Amino acid sequence: MECKLCKIKEGKLKAKIVYEDAIVLAMLSEYPAALGHVEIFSKQHVDTIEALQDIVVQQLFTVANTTASALFEASGAQGTNIVMFNGDNTNNPYPHLVCMVLSRREDDGINFQWKPKQLQPEEMDAVQSKIRDKAFIAEHHEKEKKEPKKAEEHKKQEEEVITIEEENYQVKQLDRLP
Repeated sequence: MECKLCKIKEGKLKAKIVYEDAIVLAMLSEYPAALGHVEIFSKQHVDTIEALQDIVVQQLFTVANTTASALFEASGAQGTNIVMFNGDNTNNPYPHLVCMVLSRREDDGINFQWKPKQLQPEEMDAVQSKIRDKAFIAEHHEKEKKEPKKAEEHKKQEEEVITIEEENYQVKQLDRLP
């Protein structure tokens, strides 16, 4: 199945584009749920957010945030919803990861209410533990990315200090006897 969003990014199909850069594209929805319904997607064809690089995810949400602010100002929205279609089982009309920003008004007819599930405390604890463990892994991964840079910077600073001490004639002059 050909992806309609990929055809739009390639210029093969027309769309009401409101923003585009090298990473993402934002357009008015062809079938809006509200006035000011914007669809944002990565130019890389993926159907899950997990398949994207961090920089693409960051840009996707930066554009979603900016779009939400623009909808407040441009359409007089009373609020916004940011909804992500992530994966196959999400009623996504496209085989592509899509972030939708919807402008909201009182009595707009859009309903995001669902019937809450009754879970046992043990089930809640198990889910909490699994999510917390994965979140810790993500935090640890970020620290690992940052720590090598710090170690490299520290080593470089030590080398500079040694070089300065060995080569700086001003330092040598301080050691001179009268």
